[in-house]
Amino acid sequence: MEYGKFQFYKILLVIALGLIVASFVTAGNYVIPLLAAAIAFVAMYFLRRKVKAVISDERIERIAGKAAYMTYSIVAVGFALATIILMALRNDYPAYVPIAYTLAYTTCGMIFLYAVLFKYYDWRAEK
Repeated sequence: MEYGKFQFYKILLVIALGLIVASFVTAGNYVIPLLAAAIAFVAMYFLRRKVKAVISDERIERIAGKAAYMTYSIVAVGFALATIILMALRNDYPAYVPIAYTLAYTTCGMIFLYAVLFKYYDWRAEK
């Protein structure tokens, strides 16, 4: 399959998924959108396997890795700062405390997950 045809099918799949999710979620049904998303992921996997062209190379993967790392760093620092600010306001706005704890635990979880995945990929690269 040519890359242009793959792009066309991908756009059609995204449009169809958006319509299905929007219509069923507004109707209060959450099961069908989950099934539709799973089917769309499987369809994208099989479509991508049929593409003969090079979809990504080492340069693109390196750039994506840098972008993901910067996104992670910015979000982690932003969440940590938001946690500090919300905890500082806890006497005036006690309703912010659960939000602050949620952000704090999310930040800790992200840092832990990053450390585990970093060690795993480092270990795999050494093999």
